[in-house]
Amino acid sequence: MGRPREFNYEQVVTRVSEVFWSKGFQATSLDDITTATGLNKGSLYSSFGNKEALFRLALRKYVGDGPFEGFRAEEISPDPVNALVLLYRKLINESQVTKLGKRGCLAFNSGIEFGNQNTKLSRFVVEEVERIEAFFHDLIAEAIEIGALSKKLDIRKTAFRAFAAAFTIREMAKFRPDRDLLAEIANAALASLGTDRRV
Repeated sequence: MGRPREFNYEQVVTRVSEVFWSKGFQATSLDDITTATGLNKGSLYSSFGNKEALFRLALRKYVGDGPFEGFRAEEISPDPVNALVLLYRKLINESQVTKLGKRGCLAFNSGIEFGNQNTKLSRFVVEEVERIEAFFHDLIAEAIEIGALSKKLDIRKTAFRAFAAAFTIREMAKFRPDRDLLAEIANAALASLGTDRRV
């Protein structure tokens, strides 16, 4: 009996994430996944489950390691407003990299792809996008708590505006990666917070 093929679990999930990010869930075939990972179908199914299970792993990893959830750990800033400015700058800079800009955001793309479907998988996508929203909520709440933003601000509405700007930058970059335009979107969101910080 042959020895089971060894592989790096995290590396496989990362490669699968890249495929879903580039093609979307529906357009990704099992052949696409086997080509990207170098694993045969049997190994994929026995180790990770079906295509839906792989997508769940890929999206969860993307949101957990991506530019939102993991941002404060990557870009050290004790000032939450400055952290938001740095995040917008990062999104704008990434929009100038053709491969990144054209693909947008895996979580946002998935949210658009699944739309208003009422399935377990679509609800999972919504939950992951809500994790990104929660990042902005926590950032704004912290800024208000320490006095970096006005205590008169409605945290939920303010956080949603900050989140919506990030969504717009990512999506706009797919077809119009104009740095000045994207910066204007970010700066309008920052102005709505009552801060004079700009990207």
